[in-house]
Formats: sequence, C-alpha cells, structure tokens
Amino acid sequence: MADKVVSQEEMDTLLKDSEGGGSAVSAIRGYDLTSQKRVIPNRILTLEMICEQFARSFQSALGSTLMKELEFTMRPTTTVECADLVSKIPLLSSINVIGLDPLKGSALILLDAKTIYLLLDNFFGGSGRIHAKDGGDFTPVEQRFVHKIVNLMIAHLQKAWQPVHPITLSLLRSESNPKMAMVVPPKEIVIVVPFTLRLGGAEQQISLCLPYPTVEPIWDKLCALYQGQEKDTMQEWQESLRTQVDDCLAGVTTDLGFANLTVGEITALKLGDVVMLDKVQSDELELHVEGIVKFKGRPGSHRGNMSFQVTSAVSK
Repeated sequence: MADKVVSQEEMDTLLKDSEGGGSAVSAIRGYDLTSQKRVIPNRILTLEMICEQFARSFQSALGSTLMKELEFTMRPTTTVECADLVSKIPLLSSINVIGLDPLKGSALILLDAKTIYLLLDNFFGGSGRIHAKDGGDFTPVEQRFVHKIVNLMIAHLQKAWQPVHPITLSLLRSESNPKMAMVVPPKEIVIVVPFTLRLGGAEQQISLCLPYPTVEPIWDKLCALYQGQEKDTMQEWQESLRTQVDDCLAGVTTDLGFANLTVGEITALKLGDVVMLDKVQSDELELHVEGIVKFKGRPGSHRGNMSFQVTSAVSK
C-alpha cells in the first residue's frame, strides 16, 4: 500500500484553517486576467512610416484646400488606456469614428473645437483667429466642414496604408460627447498618433487613435519595416551617402623629393641657386590623399599650371 501523502497533523491544520478562516484560506487572492496591461513597444516602425507619409500628403492637400501655407507633422506615438483617453478629451470636440474594413473595430480621429475654428476661419478667408465656444454643439455648417476635413484625411490615410495592408477607411459617425469615444473596454490599450498643425502662427493638434484589438491581426506588419520598404530605404540611404561623400573636399599632395642641407647652406641660398633632390626626373612620385598614398604618377604642366599625371593606383 502506498505511503500517506498527507500526515494526520497536516490534515488537522488544514481542517482548522478552513473552519476558522485561518492563514491557508485568507492567503488566497483574486486574480483578474483582464486587468493585465499589454506590452506595446516604444517604436511601431511601419505605423510611423504610414503616418509620416500620410502627414506629408495631407499637408499638401489641406494647404490647397485652405489656400494657405501650413505645416502638418507627426509627433511620437503614445499608448494609453481607453478610459484615460476619454477623460482627456475636451467637452466640445469632434470625435469621428472611422471604420477600417476588413479589420474589426474602429479608429478615432479627434479634433477639438479650437482646431476646428482655426481651420474654419482660414477656409472662409479669415486671419486664423480662434473663436472657440465653451459649450453647446457644432452648427450644421461646422459639422459639414468637419466632415469635409475628416474625409480628406481618410482619403490620404487610406493611400498611405495600401503598401502595407490594404484597408478601406470610412467615416461611420461623428460625435461631440467624449463618452462616445469609448470604442473599446475602458482598460484596453489605445495607440495615439498625434499630429501638430501649424497655421497662421497658431498651433493645434489632431489625433489618430487606433485601439490595439483593431490592429492586432496585423501587428507584426506594424512593428517592422516590410521587405520592399526596407530595400527602398537602404537604396535611398546608399545614394544619399554616396552623394554626400562625392561632395566632400579632400587634401591632395605630392612630394617632389627631399634634400638634407646644413644650416649654413640654407642661410647661404640665394635667387637662382639649385637644390639637388633625392629623385631624378624619370622617377614616379606618390600622390597622397589626406596623408595616405593612393596613386603614383609624374609631375608636369597643364595650361600654365603645375599638374600631376596619374600612372597607377596604389592598392593596400
């Protein structure tokens, strides 16, 4: 018969703890599997590439729409819980829910009232003064203008996504109540891509918000440069480096020869004296590039200037 696994003394201790609420029971704590935060890397490389390309194309399109010079640049991405994101949205904001077919879920494009009125004033020929109001809602004219700007963003954002993962973006609805931005559970992680808009001396922000569950199916693509882009980037880098190196200036010198003279001989030199060097006229000279011997050749003259004719390269 097998040995006892639990002794009588250990059994008595377990029974005592279970009846009296002892340490064995009190030490048990609940564990919420849904409360664990996802680990998101600081750099989401391909997503950054998509957003930078979008920023460049949208800057040009928005400038043409407003007939104004402006800057629209991407800032570093951040990650926040959805509840924290919602709590920081101003009360009067345009919260645009964007569909990302075939991905499940939706994204957000956030514009606060100051950004909208800055764009609106410039669109109608104003000086860019911000006439933001504290409460209420946007008028029908303001809402139609917001839809115009958001649809313009969607068109250029969709083009920027095509090389990585083709998706169809669409404006599902627009809200002004921050509570309507809760498109995922409160504890879920949202990737926020902020863009800075500089227009007429003013600076405002527009944010693209991507819930992690929405982009999770293509997460591997977003965290690393895809192969084609990596090759293109390497070629661009090589061409840029080659161009910059070609334009660098380098010192080139050659020594005609050497001679050892005494101090007396040097002080006695006068115009017309000849100093005998250690080389004859037929000897090849060395051409130094930044102090390193790279070529051999012979001295001469060309168009009235002293010159050096390369006869061979020195390989080391």
